[in-house]
Amino acid sequence: MASFKYKGCYENAAFFAEEFIRFRKEKLLAWKPDFLIPVPLHRHRRWFRGYNQAEILAEEIGKRLHLPVETDVLCRSLDTSPQKQLDDKARYRNMSSAFYVPESASYKLNGKRVVLIDDIYTTGSTLEACAGELKKACLDLIEKTRQEEGAISYHLYEDREDPCQFIFHEIWANEELWKKHTQSEHLQAFRARRDELTDRKPVLQRWERSEAPNPVIVPDSLVLFAYNRNKGNTEKEWQKILEDLIAPTLAEKGALHYELHVSKDDPKDFMFHETWQTVEDWNAHMAAPHLISLVGILDRYTENGITVIKTKPID
Repeated sequence: MASFKYKGCYENAAFFAEEFIRFRKEKLLAWKPDFLIPVPLHRHRRWFRGYNQAEILAEEIGKRLHLPVETDVLCRSLDTSPQKQLDDKARYRNMSSAFYVPESASYKLNGKRVVLIDDIYTTGSTLEACAGELKKACLDLIEKTRQEEGAISYHLYEDREDPCQFIFHEIWANEELWKKHTQSEHLQAFRARRDELTDRKPVLQRWERSEAPNPVIVPDSLVLFAYNRNKGNTEKEWQKILEDLIAPTLAEKGALHYELHVSKDDPKDFMFHETWQTVEDWNAHMAAPHLISLVGILDRYTENGITVIKTKPID
């Protein structure tokens, strides 16, 4: 990799592309990207090196998977220090505000799903910085929304496995005040930038909560959103089974918050909102007798089992 990155050994790109496809082809294609975007070099470093190794790698991958590559939709505003010289925290600081999307090219992102290609993934700080504009826009909503009438709880979570995915968990006093919030000036401003910031329309889900305290926010905790859909006509029976999990789960080590949600739009859809002190605590929970019993009846009561999204609280 060093000879490819620093010594102009372009032929190595084909090898790395083949290896990437061998191990990650199915995952990449499952994302159904419209095109690939190589992480850009600053113009000074590109002039000195003569090429962008991420761009060459993206071209090789795109050629093999028949995916186009766009090189003008992401630009580098800062000529940052080499990442290899820095520790994890310094890597993240080094990448903050290093990238931007030129206004002249932003139309290419409207409604598109893209994959960022970089040559080395260590801490993910470079790719996280590219997603930073969306994160900043989400954070800007928080304090303004919390000051609105009827806003009981309003928190932002980041997907632990995909730093470009975010979840707002909101609790409102009633539906009328929530509808008023949807017309607020700051939310309308966010919507006006949606095509620029996101690759798809945000998904809105409305839920009825089980009786529980408001979500517990602890830095570095593991917050889960566990979705399932009931099959047949057994939603009431299934809801009772899920409700019976709450008391024994809250008695477990590391369980900070555990509540059941039932969809307001379709009573067959359920979601657990969980907060665990550590990942290890959640792993132990998955081996608890009441969870093992639940797993044994998933095929009987659910359409596709349980889908779990692992997140971390941001604010």
